[in-house]
Amino acid sequence: MNRWRSRSARGALTAAVATLTALAATAPAQAHITPGHESAEQTWGARAATGAAQANAWVARISGIPRLSDVPLGAARHPAAPDAPELRRTGTRTLGLSVDRRPVGKVSALFARTMADQLPGAQGTLSPAATGTAYADAGGGTLDLRIPTTTPGGENDKPTVIGIHLEGLSTSALARPGKPVAFTTGFTSGGLYVGEKKVVDLGEHAGPNTKVQIPGPSPRFPLAVATVNEQVTTDAKGVPDKVNRPDAEAGYVNAVHLTVLGPVIVDVTVGHSAVIAGDGTERAVQSRSAGRDDDCPPDPSVSGDDMDVRGARLPGVGSPPPFPPPACVPTQTLEDGSVVIKGEHIDTHWWVADVFDTAWKSAWSVAEGAFNWAIQGAADVGKWISTWF
Repeated sequence: MNRWRSRSARGALTAAVATLTALAATAPAQAHITPGHESAEQTWGARAATGAAQANAWVARISGIPRLSDVPLGAARHPAAPDAPELRRTGTRTLGLSVDRRPVGKVSALFARTMADQLPGAQGTLSPAATGTAYADAGGGTLDLRIPTTTPGGENDKPTVIGIHLEGLSTSALARPGKPVAFTTGFTSGGLYVGEKKVVDLGEHAGPNTKVQIPGPSPRFPLAVATVNEQVTTDAKGVPDKVNRPDAEAGYVNAVHLTVLGPVIVDVTVGHSAVIAGDGTERAVQSRSAGRDDDCPPDPSVSGDDMDVRGARLPGVGSPPPFPPPACVPTQTLEDGSVVIKGEHIDTHWWVADVFDTAWKSAWSVAEGAFNWAIQGAADVGKWISTWF
């Protein structure tokens, strides 16, 4: 079978623009918990009130923008929910991602998969029952997100736009009773952007829980902070541990966890996979549809060329994942034999258009009357940043 891995990490972070701060994950990992986004539902994801094994996955989630939904984009869940089936996949075509009709990105070859009491088998089948086991994976061939901040500084005094671009993305989480939870993150290339400029080459990060700052208007207060290849253990209810526990049987991984600072703090997670092992007192309903459809029908939740989450309508570079992706998710083999998710090319300048500005004008206006975070919010934000780093 082809090796499931991404190109090996090349060492240190590099910055194309400005000076960035990065810390390798040599000390015990501290969870990246954004102020105002501390709940387990916001970090691990929605879970059922049960002791059975369960899993959660999404391709992207943007929360904290006033009056807009924070429902995950490209979500899968076990037990399944109306807005989150066990399996989601869209084929190679490029989809526009939006929240309440406001564009936030584009993605090609999106997938998210969750299952419990089963594990993926060969060629999209399911393995025999594995009681208490939970598995989740998520990713895409190409993903480009753009988040308008509430900090002025862009062209013509428009708010600055932060971007995340990843290719060949995949994350996974595996929980088994009595064994430590396991995570993987991989992507062939990626970067963080400020406006049209790439400021961080994510393809050169140094490992799990690598922290990065994007400088802002003041040396004390960055424009954004991020954790790359974020790996966090949790308790059986999905509540994050302050410091990762080596014996934890639950947790989550994010390829990138970005916190955009300003009058309004926005939390962004990309490539999210989360699991909780069963406690043995209750058996989950076995997954029935997570990846074994040989005919690969299109995702019924996607219509046309866009995926739009509306709150009113809907409630590595690193180690390889332990299993291949779901059947019919397109892949390619690299020169070194690595197999990665294959997507269509997405231009990182797609958002530089009047339609993006017009769609986000009302959201930007919310910040006009907000407090000056660099003055009134300095103490709280500064304390969080200094503690986190």
